[in-house]
Amino acid sequence: VHAHRNARQAAHVSGWSDGMRLRWWHGVCGLLLPVLLLKLVLSRGGLDDGSGARLRALVLSDLHDSVASVQRLRTWFEHQSLLSTIDVVLCPGDITTQPLDQAWVPAAHFEYMRRARRTLRAIAALGKPIYFVPGNHEPLALFNGSSPHSSLAVDGAHNVHGRTVLVRPGLALGGWGGSSVATEGGVTVWPRYPFDENEVGEGHRRLVSSARAQQSTLLLLSHCGPAGSGTSRVTASVPDEPCAPGVRAQTIEAGSSAMRDVLSSPEAQDWVVAAVHGHSHASGGAARLGSVELFNPGSLRFGQSIGVLDFYRSDGRGLTGQAWELREARRIYLPGGCGEGSGDVPETLGVPLNAERLWPQPNLALAQAAALGACLALAAVGIVRWTCGGRDRQGQRTGEEARHYLVVDSVGI
Repeated sequence: VHAHRNARQAAHVSGWSDGMRLRWWHGVCGLLLPVLLLKLVLSRGGLDDGSGARLRALVLSDLHDSVASVQRLRTWFEHQSLLSTIDVVLCPGDITTQPLDQAWVPAAHFEYMRRARRTLRAIAALGKPIYFVPGNHEPLALFNGSSPHSSLAVDGAHNVHGRTVLVRPGLALGGWGGSSVATEGGVTVWPRYPFDENEVGEGHRRLVSSARAQQSTLLLLSHCGPAGSGTSRVTASVPDEPCAPGVRAQTIEAGSSAMRDVLSSPEAQDWVVAAVHGHSHASGGAARLGSVELFNPGSLRFGQSIGVLDFYRSDGRGLTGQAWELREARRIYLPGGCGEGSGDVPETLGVPLNAERLWPQPNLALAQAAALGACLALAAVGIVRWTCGGRDRQGQRTGEEARHYLVVDSVGI
């Protein structure tokens, strides 16, 4: 009887130790799981935690007076419930369509200033800050930053030609308007406007130096792209009809060689995160020049295409400790464009743009609140199991020992 009782006591003691160890691990997991869950939710793509570590830009280029295209865009975005996900609007130029031979005609100047203002007001109806540069079809007044007319007197619209502005902590937006000479087989197709290549190169160098002086990553917004890139070279049979089939016999080189030289410099490779441009209607898409991302959304008027860019702050790149990177670049065809009226996003140019991928801000706040509540509940369960588990197990052991002794005494009697 005594041997049986000792064996049972040893078994109970061993079982109690295993249970305590199990409950201890339950408590540790209950404390760590909420932390990991909250970190996962806050790091999801498209989620802004309010720290200013994300920027989503809608890119509209080469509108050429098409207010109807802007209104169609607004209707589509509202229907998709995506407008609330956009932070800023970038316009790389050609808001209006002033003929190059009328650039110095006073009557034409006032007429196309009026047209540009009307188109810009249509964009301002989206309710987002607008940053734009003048294209090669804009009045000369838009290239003069000191002119009171350079912003077209539209609330929320900012002409960034020749200057840099901070759009996020550590992220500077620099602008340069106009275009370079475009050639086809060595023959000039479109003339420069209004700067020569020396002025273009000097202007871009100043932008890079300005961003570096601010210890900020530079997002470059220009009308013309760098020479030699697929986003600047025109291969379409009809330059203004990107949807038309066919390839032209000789490629039109519409980019700037001076801009390419600046972006290829070590300084620009370290500080420029992306160069966003327009000008070449049929050359929309993405490319790279070394470490610099290149993006051309195509023409909103002629191709019904737009761009959506996601920038995220990424500690650990460059010297700023607050560097930024372009994580996703999407080119989207609106209904009636080259996407055959579907409004779908080409899979090859990034993750599809849809309501699940781009949550509206109210849904983000709700998701964060739900995740925080779940984390607190899990933490409470973990603490209770950790602190109370041993006491409960000790009580269970005492009761089992009492029953054991009762059985032994019964046998003894």
